[in-house]
Amino acid sequence: MRITEKHVNESHLEEVYQLIQKDKSIFGIDMEDVKSVLVGKEGILYEAYKDKGIENGAFMEEFFDTVKKMEMAQNGTGILFNITMPDDDQLMMEDMEIINCFLISFEEKDMMIRWGLRVGEQGSRTSILMICTKDRLSGCGDIVL
Repeated sequence: MRITEKHVNESHLEEVYQLIQKDKSIFGIDMEDVKSVLVGKEGILYEAYKDKGIENGAFMEEFFDTVKKMEMAQNGTGILFNITMPDDDQLMMEDMEIINCFLISFEEKDMMIRWGLRVGEQGSRTSILMICTKDRLSGCGDIVL
């Protein structure tokens, strides 16, 4: 699995919102959610697409396990993620259990978590977009990650 990374901060609000809003929502993330995770913070946007022949559950487990090991997820203050699935694919109860286990893994941390699920066009690829953020140090300018 290839996970792309991009540095983001509050100057990327509209760009992040447009990435998330391009498909129809089952339950969604709105601009207030994006602001709550990005304003006054610095972070990393992680994005991955499921390869053909891989089950949704295996894809999500690998993505979540990889991101949980990242410094920004371990020591951050906020997570926003969006899963987009094609119209001709289904989210199974086993998939929801994987999402739930990921969320539970952050219960002991004082971390803001926002997430959504969207439906993409038929034939599109399942994808996960996740932003992990931490508070910007005041008076220190931009943090270079």
